[in-house]
Amino acid sequence: MQQNSVAFNFCERLRNFAQHHFQPVSFTTTGGAWDQDREFREHRASLYAAVEDVIRNREIDEIEREGYQRSFGETADISLIFRE
Repeated sequence: MQQNSVAFNFCERLRNFAQHHFQPVSFTTTGGAWDQDREFREHRASLYAAVEDVIRNREIDEIEREGYQRSFGETADISLIFRE
């Protein structure tokens, strides 16, 4: 594991979780708005993963678990992890 990026390491764990368990998306948010001239409608969506589900793997030690919980809380915004 790469030691200097919590987001990279969590993303690796998320990938393993998705591959070996089930869909990692815990919930989504969506929204949008028209521009001032009402010609363009912007849309956004965010996907979140339950940190507890992803770190439940017995190969993840307590120190690593605590690091993810400290960094992301209960849910991790997947798009922010991908950006980093």
